[in-house]
Amino acid sequence: MKPDRPWTKKDLRLLGTNSDLHIATAIRRSLLAVKTMREKQGIAIFHIPTPRVGNRVKDATTQLFYGPYKAPLIPKDGFLSCELRGKVEVRDWSSAPIPWPLRATRSLILCGDLIQAVKKESRPAIEYHWGVSSAIVRRWRRALGVPAITEGTARLKSYISKRNLNSTSRLRDYFSFVKTGRKMNYTPEGKARMLAVVRRPKSSKWRKSMAKYFARMRGKALRPGLRVWTDKEQKLIGTLPDRKVAEIIGRTTWAVRARRNLLKIPYLGIVRKSWNAKQDRLLGKISDEEAARRTGRTSSAVAIRRRKLGALFRRRSSWTPDQDRLLGTKTDIALSQILKIHRSVIRRRRLQLKIPPFEERTAFRPWSASEDSLLGTAPDPQLAKVLGRTRASVQMRRLQLHLPSFREQTLAGRSAR
Repeated sequence: MKPDRPWTKKDLRLLGTNSDLHIATAIRRSLLAVKTMREKQGIAIFHIPTPRVGNRVKDATTQLFYGPYKAPLIPKDGFLSCELRGKVEVRDWSSAPIPWPLRATRSLILCGDLIQAVKKESRPAIEYHWGVSSAIVRRWRRALGVPAITEGTARLKSYISKRNLNSTSRLRDYFSFVKTGRKMNYTPEGKARMLAVVRRPKSSKWRKSMAKYFARMRGKALRPGLRVWTDKEQKLIGTLPDRKVAEIIGRTTWAVRARRNLLKIPYLGIVRKSWNAKQDRLLGKISDEEAARRTGRTSSAVAIRRRKLGALFRRRSSWTPDQDRLLGTKTDIALSQILKIHRSVIRRRRLQLKIPPFEERTAFRPWSASEDSLLGTAPDPQLAKVLGRTRASVQMRRLQLHLPSFREQTLAGRSAR
């Protein structure tokens, strides 16, 4: 273990003049050592002025309604709990109107009074006072589950609308005239008839004629391919699965599902057939395909049920003596073509009877001197074709004679040049 390097006066004078990471790199010490010595000497952390990210200017839209907001106190260990990233280390402070602690990537730590501001204040006010962009504010709201319209946003909209409406005497006179204009005096019976007309069920023709008007009122762009749901299409929802309804009416499955949820119609799925004792007794005795045909189910459903009951299906319930005598006389693949049985079943039966696999062995042909002289003069696969031997036998013979390969000889000749 290396002894600790003593601190010199020159190193101590550098503390607090720059960030701890920059000083640790300059004097070749660890970041923890620099931070510990700086705190031991009572030197404050170096503050780097951070340019504001947001582009807001101070005006009526940047007003804070639920302040004041104060920065959190930094603990001795230098770590704060962030709602986005957990426990993070404080590295610096921002230079916004409300200074706030920053982490290593120079992003604000979502903690303390900032959480309350995100939940209550308007977006322009947060952008200006904390010096962030609108995308950062949206990210914070998503993380905290805050809606787009907060209390501060509602108050800001109300304040701006009142200020704009009351800006001129002409506007004030106009709205005063509208408010105190002629009243429509309805009798109770007339008011009931009017409400009955407004609230009565609307036909598909009326909905289709008013679709563009409603779209303009919602502020949505009109699409040429927008289709209005007809009464006939809506009556079909719930009578069949969503996919079948989508195929019939020419819509997507997601559109049918969304419309069904909007109308609060329960989902009509495929009715599962229950298994009875008679059907369960078939599993494991016949093939899954045959059981699926007899029970009117799919093969996968039969296999799942069979595995659930622990029934093992043997594809060959009995082997004849003639078939047993063929095992080991040929390869399993060749026998599977002859007996029309899968090779895995043949292999399982052969291992059960302890019959060794079939191996085609050619008669051993000794190596001649002329064949040995060719080893290494060409690649092993090429020599194997010329000599009528396998590639493995050529390679094994060459290694037994301690001869280099053709590639090794070629590389050695190139290096010699």
